[in-house]
Amino acid sequence: MASSDLRPSSSSQGCTFLRALSQYERHPQLRNPDYLAPKFLSPAHQKLMLAARPWWAKAVLRKVSPGAYFYQISRIQFGDEALLQALEDGVSQVLIMGAGNDTRAFRFEREILKANARIIELDTPESQAWKTAKVEEHWGGLPGHVSYVPIDFNKTTLEEALLQNGASYDPEAKTLFFWEGVCYYLDADSVDKVLAFVREASPAGSSLVFDYFQKAALEGRTKPYGAQKVLKRGPERGEPFIYGIEENEIERFLGKRGLQLIRHMAPKDAARAYLCDEKGRLLGRQHAYLNLVKAVTSPKT
Repeated sequence: MASSDLRPSSSSQGCTFLRALSQYERHPQLRNPDYLAPKFLSPAHQKLMLAARPWWAKAVLRKVSPGAYFYQISRIQFGDEALLQALEDGVSQVLIMGAGNDTRAFRFEREILKANARIIELDTPESQAWKTAKVEEHWGGLPGHVSYVPIDFNKTTLEEALLQNGASYDPEAKTLFFWEGVCYYLDADSVDKVLAFVREASPAGSSLVFDYFQKAALEGRTKPYGAQKVLKRGPERGEPFIYGIEENEIERFLGKRGLQLIRHMAPKDAARAYLCDEKGRLLGRQHAYLNLVKAVTSPKT
C-alpha cells in the first residue's frame, strides 16, 4: 500500500516536522541530526514546509509549544550519542519503543552493521504501516537489519509482542532500549511494567534511554519555560501528560526498579551541551520541563 493511502500519527508527524524544519538552519549546531526527517513528512506537512518560511514557522511554534523545536535537537543528539556508545560497548540489539519516524536505522546503518547489531522497532500497526510504506518508497525495500513489530500498547504487553509472537527479540542479547517521548503519557502501572521488562528481559549492562516530565512542573508546583502551555494543549489534542518523576529522586527511582543511573541531563545541561556555539553562546531556548536519562540494568540477584 502506498504511503498516500495511509494516515500517519499526528504526534509523530509533529515531531518529524520539527526535525525537518531545522534542516533550514544556517548555523550547523541548530540543524537537527535527523537529516532524513523530510522523507517522512505527510503530504500536508510537505506542503506546509514548502509554503511556510522557516522564520514564520518557528514563530508560530514558539507560541503553540514554546521550546519544543530546540528540544528535539537536544533529544536526538543525546540519543545518537547513546547509540554510538552502546555499539562500541558491544550491544547487539536496539529496541525502539514507540519508534514513530525514527531514522537511526538508516543514519547509523554502517555502524550498526559493523557491530553486527539489529534494530527492532515497536509501534502501533497504523504508524508502522505508514513508516514502512515510506521506507519502501525511498529505499526500494525494507532493510535487512531492521525488524518491525506491531503492537497495540493498550491491549498487548511487551512480553506478548516480543517474546511470545515469534518476534526476533533475544532476551539474552545485550540491548539498548529507546523510550523517547512516551512515559509521560502513561499511568504509573504501565511505566513500571515497561521498566520491569527492560530489567527482566535483558542481561545486566543493557541500556535504557528515555525522557521524563518533571513531577513538580506536572503538578504546577513549578512553572518552567513552556510547561503551562503544553499542559493545557495536551488534553485538547487527546494526549494529556499524566506521569512525572521528581528530579532529585531519579537515581532512587531507577534503583528501586533494578536500574543504575549513568547520565542525567536537566534542560539547562542539555542546552549547554547541544544548543551553544563554539564560544558558549546559547543559540536557542528549549523548554525546561523534560529531562534526559541514560541508565543501565543492574545484575539480577
